[in-house]
Amino acid sequence: MDKVLHYLALSLTCLLLAIFSGFLALFDLLDESVVALIFAYFILFRLAKFATNSYTNVYIVYIVFSILYGISGPVAVQWGGGLNEIFPKPYRLQEITVFFSLSIVGTVLGLIAGGINSGGDKTSFNTRLNLDVQVLNIGTLYRCAIFFLGLASVFELLNIQRAGGLEIIFLGKAFYQSAIAELTGVVPTLLFMMLGAALLGLYLSSANINIKRNSIYAFLFASPWLLIMLISGRRGALVSIVLIVSLGYCYWKPIRLIKFKYIALTILFYSAMVALYVVRSQVEHAFATGNMNVIEERLLSSEVWSEAINPANNEFAAPFGNINTYILRNTDGPSYGGTYVSGLASAVPSILWPNKPKQELYNFRDKYFPEEALRGAVASTAYSSILEAYVNFRELGIVLVYMTISFLLIRLEKYRLSSRNIFVSLYYLLLTPIAISFHRSSLDASFLFPAIFAGIGVVILKILGSYPRIVYRSRS
Repeated sequence: MDKVLHYLALSLTCLLLAIFSGFLALFDLLDESVVALIFAYFILFRLAKFATNSYTNVYIVYIVFSILYGISGPVAVQWGGGLNEIFPKPYRLQEITVFFSLSIVGTVLGLIAGGINSGGDKTSFNTRLNLDVQVLNIGTLYRCAIFFLGLASVFELLNIQRAGGLEIIFLGKAFYQSAIAELTGVVPTLLFMMLGAALLGLYLSSANINIKRNSIYAFLFASPWLLIMLISGRRGALVSIVLIVSLGYCYWKPIRLIKFKYIALTILFYSAMVALYVVRSQVEHAFATGNMNVIEERLLSSEVWSEAINPANNEFAAPFGNINTYILRNTDGPSYGGTYVSGLASAVPSILWPNKPKQELYNFRDKYFPEEALRGAVASTAYSSILEAYVNFRELGIVLVYMTISFLLIRLEKYRLSSRNIFVSLYYLLLTPIAISFHRSSLDASFLFPAIFAGIGVVILKILGSYPRIVYRSRS
């Protein structure tokens, strides 16, 4: 009972702070409003940790990136140097802060509805004080992981060859992705790599094995794909793979306390991603001229690093800019769910439906940032889940959409820990990239793809050998 009260107290505190932030914004007290918003997000993180009882789960990833995307824009506008010059002014911080506050309200309501029966109940979230988790036939997991990691690498090389040869990976992220996207019958190598990463993570989490040796073998099979992502500057893909492997590794042994080594690893990884962000715009020039000094100069420039290391100066502030653009330039009424319905078409391969509706992200780009389309088929300023909810149902839509997503994710957290089905485990881990991209993209059919590829993984597992089984054994 005390745990439920604690859960409700945290929820109520977060709700009040979010509502208070919105009211302060309405009265044009923007400094105070942004401060209250930051505190509301901090309490939301504590609430998510209390509800799931660990730091290594998809719901925590969802909340962490919600915070990054939610705070970066308001902070950059109110106390920083503003947003990228591509976004128009004036900044409508008052309205947009209210939108972020409403998203917190929806998230907390969904968390209460979905987790009230288990909030703080550690037995519901895999502590299992008197049970051990064991996966039988784990060798099949490893063989299947190697298969998909190698498959992704091979087909990425084939896709590149079809798109113009290896030189396209040196022409910048937008050019490279656009060249691949314009092909027909392209194998979705990122999804296969994610599936391999999920299988590898579960394997490493499943038994007392030689982690170092098996990790090296897996890395060798994945290395061509990883190298291509590094050269082309695709940070999002690399972050997704690292998080999937990490959450898979912690699937049955979650991290519940933050230790210094975890903080150090996080800082190191973030710094590596910042370095990739710093140099990727210069890769094309460096390889075209043979002058690698420009990359070295940017890496050693303290001014460049001071700008790049701030999340508000990169894509984390883009959702704010997109919402601001819509508020300033839109003349249309609500879509009443239209973008969510048309977005389902993204689940159909282009080879089967060549003229299917565009994703809302690209409709938005073509209407408000047509110059971005000239950079490539997939170049854009991204989008925003808050914006899509607002486009469809205005302010109420933000609360309802975020409440629904939060409810579904926290129920999945509860269900997956009592499941003995490998399909559920794979589907859960494959949701990790969506928990990240949800905040800066349109919804489309994103939640269907993990189910499709988890199903493919299950089929290959059965073909390659004895099907893995999850069992719980009492500790002696």
